[in-house]
Amino acid sequence: MLAKQIIATAIVVVLQQRRLLGEVLLQLPRQISDQASDNIGLRWQGSQLQLVISTKYMQTVDAGTLTLMLEHQALHLLWQHPLRYQKALHPGLVKVATDVAVNQYLPVTPAGTTDLGQMERLLQRKLPQHQDSGIYLRILETLTIQERKRLKHAGWQLDKSDPMGKQGSADNHQGWQSGVPTASEQNIRLAHLKAITQRAFQRTPHRDRGLIPGEVLEQLQGPNQAGEMEWRKVLRRQVGLMVHGRKETHARFNRRQPVRMELAGQVSRLVNELLVFVDNSGSVSNQELSQVLNEIRQLKQRYDVSLTMYPFDAKVHENDGQTGTRMIKMQRSGGGGTAFQPIFDFLESKRINPATHQIIIITDGYGERKINQYQYKHIDWLLTSSPVELSVVYPQGRILTMKGDY
Repeated sequence: MLAKQIIATAIVVVLQQRRLLGEVLLQLPRQISDQASDNIGLRWQGSQLQLVISTKYMQTVDAGTLTLMLEHQALHLLWQHPLRYQKALHPGLVKVATDVAVNQYLPVTPAGTTDLGQMERLLQRKLPQHQDSGIYLRILETLTIQERKRLKHAGWQLDKSDPMGKQGSADNHQGWQSGVPTASEQNIRLAHLKAITQRAFQRTPHRDRGLIPGEVLEQLQGPNQAGEMEWRKVLRRQVGLMVHGRKETHARFNRRQPVRMELAGQVSRLVNELLVFVDNSGSVSNQELSQVLNEIRQLKQRYDVSLTMYPFDAKVHENDGQTGTRMIKMQRSGGGGTAFQPIFDFLESKRINPATHQIIIITDGYGERKINQYQYKHIDWLLTSSPVELSVVYPQGRILTMKGDY
């Protein structure tokens, strides 16, 4: 009874500090068990998710650590990690990737879990911040031999369910893989998690919603029910948003002399220049290509953008580029491998202004791991596959998908 009171008190503290996470925790059945494999963790019981806490853990944990670990579990649920990774082939990698993702929203890294800083120090390179766990999982799955050796030397065992080995773990996520659900049970589990998160959000007062990180808010308010609509929306929003100087117009008053109607005012000059590079290696289907090109054609007509398209595979086929106002048509001209570096070498050699050009790369994502993007950051990587399939280790720009899973 005392342990249950301690947990209830800790959840009240979470409610006071981070209302959304507290509302999530309030909806979870809680079980204190002598047989729990984790100190604290989420476990499937049929189609319901439970919060399971070890009896031994409750005898030693302090109030601050317990509160932190409860927030950690609530964040895992918000990102549906127990559902997404219940059949993980590499649970050790999944543990690191999911912990890195959620710990960026905690004030302190819980003991026995991994954070982004630890990964960066061990891999000796910068990693993208506030990304989905799938992005960090892809990074771990594509480590170099030298990086794997550094992790092993630090005591990490990526082939184990508890990769931090000798450091110990408060939560090894084994409860996520309890039971093998049928297709119908899987749908029930998904509905169960969505109901928890939506109720938690609805019960969070508007004054507290302003404290929710943007990425978390996007997860709650913007479920990608149709991934195609999401990438279309992003492209429409980005086209024409780059400001390049100012131009005169009589549609605005002159700010210096507003009474004199004959004097023109000024507005920002929006330069709409779109460069589209289409993977021509054969990995992008004709149907997928047609769908994207139709959307880009509509963007061109609607926003009067200056548009140039180039096919690429192992090189950019400059002679096959298309521009102007004629109908966009793209014929496959090759096959073979895909390389992204030639795109950025091409942009650099042509001295394309990175401030006035939006670049779209349509690809399945398979290419080289490391590239030099120079100063080009206005990049949309539009993938016909899952975002985790993009081979580039640290891509600049935004990763979009036509599959609706990111």
